[in-house]
Amino acid sequence: MKAGARDGRLRLKLCLHSQFPRLHRAYIESELKKALTRKAPNPDAGLLALCEQERVFKRARAAGCEDVEIVVVTSPVIETGNDLDFDWAIIDPISLRAVVQAAGRVWRHRKRTVYGAPNVALLGRSPIAMANGNGRLAMPGVETKPNDDTMVARVSSLESYEGRHFRDLAGRETFDVIDAGAVLRTGGHVPLREAEAQLRMAMISTAYDKSPLGCYIAHPTARMNRRIARSRMFRRDTTRDLLYTLEGEAPDTAKWMVDLAPGTSQSRRVPASDLGLQLADSMEHLLIQDLPAAAWATYQAGRSTLTASDLHSLMSVRVPDYAGGSGNLTEPAVTYSEGTGFTHGHPDDLLAPFGKRQLPQ
Repeated sequence: MKAGARDGRLRLKLCLHSQFPRLHRAYIESELKKALTRKAPNPDAGLLALCEQERVFKRARAAGCEDVEIVVVTSPVIETGNDLDFDWAIIDPISLRAVVQAAGRVWRHRKRTVYGAPNVALLGRSPIAMANGNGRLAMPGVETKPNDDTMVARVSSLESYEGRHFRDLAGRETFDVIDAGAVLRTGGHVPLREAEAQLRMAMISTAYDKSPLGCYIAHPTARMNRRIARSRMFRRDTTRDLLYTLEGEAPDTAKWMVDLAPGTSQSRRVPASDLGLQLADSMEHLLIQDLPAAAWATYQAGRSTLTASDLHSLMSVRVPDYAGGSGNLTEPAVTYSEGTGFTHGHPDDLLAPFGKRQLPQ
């Protein structure tokens, strides 16, 4: 999505997902909460305050724009635990629960006085289905192959829906109005809901000879290990996380380090740049112009000093290694920028469809 001046409107972007450093993610969530807690008597007071703080209106005038559009590009972290009130949403229909949860952040606090104009758009296909070579809703999604330990087969009931177009998967659900009924209703043919129910029932089966849950319930000794917990992977079956930490005496001179095996006997920190970390320039037209400075200023308010331990703790993030435990990272493996956090791939991938640029053949 392009930002900047667009037909007389200044579009600014803000990213939020789980792979921002702890300090930066906490600051973004705090600013969003202050701006988008839109309750009486003045529901837009917090949003206007954020715009003044980030000089949004001055930036708009400088660009020759009369209107401002703020786009929050986010992952499922926005769906739970964030009591926010957006004006509109464009939603990835990866699951019915995701649709309901994300739509629940639109006009959440304010009472609407005018009805009829749509304020939620559902993508015709999930980007997951378009990006996957097999077109499935997998990693994440209902068609993800469960861990072998579960003895649960991959859901196959959606195979006949080529392309996984949401119109087909929604069946009898029209989504003219989005509420929890889309998940809770049992009548009517809704292929995606039926597939999700099939997987859910298989995962909680208590059949003694067919599922680890049945064994878990039947044998108290089975509860003394973590086998059942490890078998409940839903998104990606990763063999490890990479722990990135910013280390040094001060934020402006510190360097990114990476630990390939945090919490194990093989744990050791090495310069992240030696293992493929690419530092990208911050994107233009971001809502928060200097995220690190703003986050540190807020954290240090009332504190006399900033220690190396503070830096290590607050500027850390775990990034899943989808390649597995080979110990090797294919360069460039991970990109970091202040505005987008940690992402897999090359800096150019940030602006390419599905996060993957077209490589030369």
